[in-house]
Amino acid sequence: MEMRKLSKQFFISVPGETEQWYFEYLQSLTYRDDRAKFVAKISSKKYTSPRKHVRALPVLSDDIRASHICDYESNDGQHVTAFKGVMDEAKEIRDNCGTSRCIADYTLGYSNFTFDLWMVLHKATGCAPVSHRRQYIGHINDAFGTDYSFIDDYKKEDNFKKILSQIELDDVLQAVINAEKIRSYNLENKRQWHRQYKGFEYNLKNPDLTINEVVKRILSECGVIE
Repeated sequence: MEMRKLSKQFFISVPGETEQWYFEYLQSLTYRDDRAKFVAKISSKKYTSPRKHVRALPVLSDDIRASHICDYESNDGQHVTAFKGVMDEAKEIRDNCGTSRCIADYTLGYSNFTFDLWMVLHKATGCAPVSHRRQYIGHINDAFGTDYSFIDDYKKEDNFKKILSQIELDDVLQAVINAEKIRSYNLENKRQWHRQYKGFEYNLKNPDLTINEVVKRILSECGVIE
């Protein structure tokens, strides 16, 4: 009889449906890939506020792992203020880890400009800077062999899930590596654009991201990454 894997619970707040579908799919990858010693049981909910997400979590244990996914949309004042508001809340949650709502670990995964950058990195080693998020459709088409005209077309559920079907766990591991290379490059060559705030690091220039840190945490906890 096949041994059933034990699971580890992760709670993630996300800005939209594509992120939800992605993490649902990542869960399925940990279920069917033998390298995963545990299944990642991922609960992803749409919240723009990390604080509201954490307050809504059930008190299940003293070892809850939670994360928030967000975009750094632009250098415009309103977007910077909104992004710093997210980091303010995330810092508050981190400060209370182990004492408040039983959160043992909290990770913030951001992308400049958009989650689509993370998707591209599953199939491409890098991504050129863009001036608007709609330009990512060209990178998506190149990475996945599609021919969508608009970014909204690729984000329709059937189309997005067809793209997900091209992703295996090795692609996710490669995306983590590719994202780490982007961060390293930015630190070495674009330090004037590098910012630190409340213990979090981000870059004013795209591409840049820390979504890989959220995914790497999940894969590490599940035994995929030593």
